[in-house]
Amino acid sequence: MIVQNLIYNRLGNSISIMLDTGTEIVQLHDEVVFGIGKRKVNVYGLSNLDEGFLKIGLKVNGKDLLIRLYTDDSLRLKVETDSEDIVNLKYSDSSFQFFVSKDDFNLVFKLIQANFKFLTVKKVEDGYIVQLGENFLKSLIELLLLIEKI
Repeated sequence: MIVQNLIYNRLGNSISIMLDTGTEIVQLHDEVVFGIGKRKVNVYGLSNLDEGFLKIGLKVNGKDLLIRLYTDDSLRLKVETDSEDIVNLKYSDSSFQFFVSKDDFNLVFKLIQANFKFLTVKKVEDGYIVQLGENFLKSLIELLLLIEKI
């Protein structure tokens, strides 16, 4: 993975990241400071100093989250706090995706009842695919709230 373009504009409240995965160009963008429900989110840093990784530091209501984007057999997104994995997502069909098994009744029930602003849900044979939307970080925070990780 090669970072082609990285813009962090705190004054303009915007982030734009363009990644070359080797097979496609992925464009990610959002705001630096925003709110999701009652949660305040602040992007305090971006780094591509480690080869093969892009790191995004977030503060959500005072709690630090570290997002690591990297490539292996596909583009992966790993969210962690205090070196503990919270969630792993896979890039497919032009979006990051999270799979919910149909056997996970509590989460399936929440998916059916939820009215998402930034996520889309698609039913598949063995469960549901939750896709992050155009606003990359807002979608990610909405997903983490759904699965009660923040």
